[in-house]
Amino acid sequence: MRKKRVMVWIVALGLFALTVFQLVQNSSEKRSVGDAPYLLFQVSWFQVEMLNSVMQGSTAAGSTNALEELKNQAYSVSYSHDRLALAFGQERIPPLQSASAIVQYITRLQIGGDRPLKKEETQVLVTLSERLQKLYEAYGALVSENGQVIKSQKDKIIQIDAEMAELLKQKMLQ
Repeated sequence: MRKKRVMVWIVALGLFALTVFQLVQNSSEKRSVGDAPYLLFQVSWFQVEMLNSVMQGSTAAGSTNALEELKNQAYSVSYSHDRLALAFGQERIPPLQSASAIVQYITRLQIGGDRPLKKEETQVLVTLSERLQKLYEAYGALVSENGQVIKSQKDKIIQIDAEMAELLKQKMLQ
């Protein structure tokens, strides 16, 4: 009889502990949903990091077809950054015009088919690579861990992005 009472208490305590554990777990899951914009920022930052890496490799590209990976990565950055701006609010996260400008520039280079890159086209890639490195550094500090947009980094991104977009615009008009 005594063993049965002990077993009943053990089962009751086990059920109570399981219920408390589930409540704690559910409340922590709700908090992580609030972190979704910050997690999206990390994804977008990773895409910018990948673009930076691919851009550095593209400075040695010999032909227009070798720029395909760069074009795809620039599109990924544009897509993820647009979603980030929607999540945070477009007034808090500036648009990233240079990513879509890179896609347009490379598409324009590739329209005539695969051909060797001209010296001035390679120089544009080198210049973009240097500026993209600065953009990547500022982008990494754009959002704090608590989800706040850092104005000084936002201003740097706006400036660098405008320089890159203007450079590409001028090159596409030539």
